[in-house]
Amino acid sequence: MEIKKVMHKEVLTLRPDDTLSDAVKLFGDHKIGGAPVVDDDNRLLGLISEFDIIKMLKTKTTKLSMVFPSSHSLGLTFQESIVYKEIQEAFSDVSHMEVRDLMTNDVITARENQHLEEVAPELLKEHVKRIPIVDENNRVVGILTRRDLIRGLIAEK
Repeated sequence: MEIKKVMHKEVLTLRPDDTLSDAVKLFGDHKIGGAPVVDDDNRLLGLISEFDIIKMLKTKTTKLSMVFPSSHSLGLTFQESIVYKEIQEAFSDVSHMEVRDLMTNDVITARENQHLEEVAPELLKEHVKRIPIVDENNRVVGILTRRDLIRGLIAEK
């Protein structure tokens, strides 16, 4: 099946000078986990995801809590967790940064006339959840997500 049959044609994008706060708002408002970064001519410059933002957060304080019932043979298990307030403060420290400073520049792309089986292996990689679909001028014309891949598999049956 060709990618164009299952890809999203209306793509939400960010500009390189948008802030991380802008990106988080876009992700939250539209329930997406990432977006292509494009120039004024809609040419692909990079990709930014919620994973990129989360790994940027610098947190230090952790909270230990006992897990009961314990899975450890000695009877005591402790679980480490990051304090939520510190996550908020860490985001506040980086929210003004521009998307260009954090985006992935080396982006896997595809063309809309390619077949799903050509790009499926890329979507199965650990951190690849979306692939921008570009034309011959590197302009974004769509996006293919893992969910689209699943829809394509079902449609082919």
